[in-house]
Amino acid sequence: MTQCPMNNADDGTAVEFANYVEVLRHRARCNPDLQIYTFLEHGDGAERTITCAELDERAHRTAAALSERVSPGERVLLLYPPGIDYIVGLFSCMYAGVIAVPAYPIEPAQVERTLPRLLGIINDCHARAILTTAAAREQAMRFLSGSRSIAQLPWIATDELGDSVTSRPVSAPTPDNTLPVYLQYTSGSTGAPKGVMVSHQNLLHNSVLIKSRFEHSAASRGVIWLPPYHDMGLIGGILQPLYAGFPVVLMSHIDFLKHPLRWLRTISRFRATTSGGPNFAYEMLASMRITDADFEKLDLSSWDVAFTGAEPVRAKTLRAFAQRFAPCGFRSEAFYPCYGLAEHTLFVTGGEKSRAPVLATIGSGADYTAADGNGEAMRDETKTVVGCGHTADSSRLLVVDPQTCEPCADGQVGELWAQGPSVAMGYWGKRRLSQQTFRARLKGSTGSFLRTGDYGYRIGAEFFITGRLKDMMVIRGANHYPQDIEATIEEIDTDIFRPGGCAVFALEASVAPRVVVVREVRARYIKLIAQQGDEGALMSSPSADEIFGRLRRAVSQRHGIAVSDIVLAPPATVPKTTSGKTQRHLCRSLFVEGSLLTVTRWSADELAVGGRAVKNESVEIGECSPV
Repeated sequence: MTQCPMNNADDGTAVEFANYVEVLRHRARCNPDLQIYTFLEHGDGAERTITCAELDERAHRTAAALSERVSPGERVLLLYPPGIDYIVGLFSCMYAGVIAVPAYPIEPAQVERTLPRLLGIINDCHARAILTTAAAREQAMRFLSGSRSIAQLPWIATDELGDSVTSRPVSAPTPDNTLPVYLQYTSGSTGAPKGVMVSHQNLLHNSVLIKSRFEHSAASRGVIWLPPYHDMGLIGGILQPLYAGFPVVLMSHIDFLKHPLRWLRTISRFRATTSGGPNFAYEMLASMRITDADFEKLDLSSWDVAFTGAEPVRAKTLRAFAQRFAPCGFRSEAFYPCYGLAEHTLFVTGGEKSRAPVLATIGSGADYTAADGNGEAMRDETKTVVGCGHTADSSRLLVVDPQTCEPCADGQVGELWAQGPSVAMGYWGKRRLSQQTFRARLKGSTGSFLRTGDYGYRIGAEFFITGRLKDMMVIRGANHYPQDIEATIEEIDTDIFRPGGCAVFALEASVAPRVVVVREVRARYIKLIAQQGDEGALMSSPSADEIFGRLRRAVSQRHGIAVSDIVLAPPATVPKTTSGKTQRHLCRSLFVEGSLLTVTRWSADELAVGGRAVKNESVEIGECSPV
């Protein structure tokens, strides 16, 4: 069958589709038998597949049922576990002309954290119906029964819709480009979640950029474990394959986290060309124990776009991963560092596919200034940073002084301001915040800009991301980014600590901010650390006091900061978003409230935490206890 032509423009100015409804109809017409989505149950179990034609048919059928209960423009919650049903629900909302609201299902093990977030989203968007599966509905109702207004909303289980439902809505509405396609609720890594309004035009422009930069074609193959509720998993993992016309294999992020090697096995098995995730995913695999037999089964030679974003990209992680998996055919040139955020739909900057990551050597302080054309900083202490590429011709990204609203000089750190067709419509129901964030004015420039809230700098055309503005700590007049300190800490006792399980934040105090470190230990070392000094403890294992000393010295020597408190915590204690970002503000709140689980801790002196004083001593525990 002859494929219909697709636009290959990089600037997104001549996209042939008016909306994403036309994208799916195009695929159903030109590639009806393409098994566009394959979902692996339990990460490596049974396969569920759906073709372009089947997706179009199921989306129409579900849209018909949906249209009987809600009107175009109203909000419909998508409450699904990852899988094919979620994708059907998303496109059925597009076909019915309603605004989809992807939401993370309630986790029974973390109901105290996930339930309030879900209720907040439902109330914020004023949802009029809920699309889900029968199993997810049954589980959710156990926790939502106390909220009558929500429990009484229409619940439509898409897996229960039979052939009795008409396959075509009576009058499918034309997508309204003044309304968002969906609300992308932000991860909440620095505050309360907000619903980013993403339009069809935002999606089409961003899809063109990703297709061009990743050089996607019908010959591409994807493997994605990223959560479909997050912008990277939704746009990069679900919408991009459909737009570019290549198949993708999906798995749950929970199954990946339980056994990260599943990711690489799936890439090897399906000969994937495109896959990726945040820095922590590569770090986990670079440091985990893998048998020789498992290594011999991996063939990663097909993988030519290993994208990495959503959190700071570390040069050390890229080197370690590339060295470890080079015998399996992985090439370091496949790494594709990029930068993006939900408020810009997804993709903002990235390089050329064939180009190796750009590295620069800079000072380890907070004010990075390039002293020569090679980006070398005139400092005694330096570190290697990874560039995240450049923008497309149709988009602008500037480094701006957030106080003066003036552009920064080359190499000077400032806030990143973006402009272009991928900038989203604003925050749902938050006019004042939308005005502040999406309508910023730059001195000497026309048009409005998106204030990303991210800090970074530019050397030539290359952008380097330093961290979140709200995460930055000001100590004795100097700016410090917590991820820089976390990177230093993660180099210490790697056999004891879990990769990626670290959070650094500051607490206000009368004289100077107090710096707190929360560090997760591996499960097998919990009892050894708790039983320090006992005859049963391994003589070769460092005591908690020795670990505390190493952490304090490393942070002091590298960053000139005195750590005030250190918490050694059980695995999975540091709160993360669904995309793997560390939620430092939430971790800080848990610490202050006294509800953060701990194995043992150290404090420089007395500190009021949760209404009681904690002294310079380790906490007695059984398995683990709150601070």
